[in-house]
Amino acid sequence: MTTASGSRSPRRRHFDGIANVKLLREITRHLFAETTDLLFLFTLEGKLREISRSASDELGYPEEDALSLNFFADFLAVPSPVKMEQLCKSLLDGQDVTLAGTVRRRDGSGCAVQLTVFRPGEGREALFLCSAKKPEEEKPPRDTGQKVALRDPVTGLSTRAFFFEELQQMDSERYLPLSVIRGDLNGMKLINSVFGHIAGDKLLKAAARVLRKHSRNSDILVRWEGDEFLLLLPRTKEDDAATIVERIEDAFKKTKIREIPVPPSISMGYSAKVHRWQDFGNVLKDAEEDMREKQLSESRKIRTKLLSSLQKSLDEHTPETEEHISSMRRIARIMSDLLQLSPEERELLDLAVRFHDIGKASIPVYLLNKIAPITDEDRETLRRHAEIGGKIAEAATSETAKSAPVIRAHHERWDGTGYPSGIAGEDIPLLSRIISIADAFDVMTRGTAYKDAVSPEEALEELERLAGLQFDPRLVDLFAEHAEKFLTDESPETLPERRK
Repeated sequence: MTTASGSRSPRRRHFDGIANVKLLREITRHLFAETTDLLFLFTLEGKLREISRSASDELGYPEEDALSLNFFADFLAVPSPVKMEQLCKSLLDGQDVTLAGTVRRRDGSGCAVQLTVFRPGEGREALFLCSAKKPEEEKPPRDTGQKVALRDPVTGLSTRAFFFEELQQMDSERYLPLSVIRGDLNGMKLINSVFGHIAGDKLLKAAARVLRKHSRNSDILVRWEGDEFLLLLPRTKEDDAATIVERIEDAFKKTKIREIPVPPSISMGYSAKVHRWQDFGNVLKDAEEDMREKQLSESRKIRTKLLSSLQKSLDEHTPETEEHISSMRRIARIMSDLLQLSPEERELLDLAVRFHDIGKASIPVYLLNKIAPITDEDRETLRRHAEIGGKIAEAATSETAKSAPVIRAHHERWDGTGYPSGIAGEDIPLLSRIISIADAFDVMTRGTAYKDAVSPEEALEELERLAGLQFDPRLVDLFAEHAEKFLTDESPETLPERRK
């Protein structure tokens, strides 16, 4: 039936639309079951109507689960809201779209594909068909330098190079207000020093997962540099950015990394561009200043907490540690009095004594308590604790950083055969030389897992024997001269008469 003008009536067009949809569904039913390509039939809003068996198998979703998901939000990895808008506009204009992209698997991994999206027919509901074809042979492009630069190899996030590319398109009126969040992981240097860069990389990956989970598809998430991240949020008010920051911070508190004894922490700042005439460079600076201000307190708290956690762990794995440190602090105080050290030197010595063995927190527990004779390899592993301890102290707080050279040198020997640097004589810090004597005397009289305790008399004789070799001879003389002051339970009579 046609009208006088020869065109079909609205009623006829309506039935034609229904017929087209029914025919399409018959065709797609067979096609979706047999094709090896990944096919998706979806509405303009992204609601899935059909998914091919090959797509279901490849992405790890049962068909019934997949149909409850959104094509844009759950499957299609579009790198920017700009490109998403371009895609949707082209489809509505009746244009076919072909581009390289990625579809997400259920486990979170990505599958690189060649996407072809088009509108197969007219009807009351706008339906679109996407054919995602996996490359037959995935070869790296000839010029990979740029592509590598746009993707961080550790976290899988975009890099700042990608950020600036996208910013050129997003820095316009249509994306205002344009908010930015900057975040810097707290205690990263300390974690790398104690647990190694492998643990540090795991922290970076965990941080990326948290940030990705709490960002939208339209947001730009990048690893800015080192342990710093940046999140660009189009059409987001500053108050909303503050809410997102709170959610991310709460998520970090609940995150656990097996290799690190305390939850990760991130200091975050934010700012927003609300007027077209604002320089976005200044917005970035404002967000950075806000972040640094928060970091002054947050970073210190997490480093102090981590340091305490390391010391606690060391105490638990080596039960004598707390008693050992207590005894050493007493010996150090007496030596401070005898040498008439300044208040600053006394404070620094006490701090260095407390954390002189903190580097042992990075050593396997079995080795710390090994009863069998230690091997050369074991010995080298144990020796690393002095250098690591110095790094921990340096990275922990501004106060402990002052003690780092003292901690690092407390196993140096007077004759230059010690470790880790092999320095000799008075090149070894005085406070390190004091710790060396206090440490040796208490260890000898207390004993270890692999060596029996000796009497104070025997310990003093050993100090004197090694004077000029391992220990500062002047300090050994001073110690021996006032030996009775260093005893706690023993009687002065148990010590030998001072040899002239």
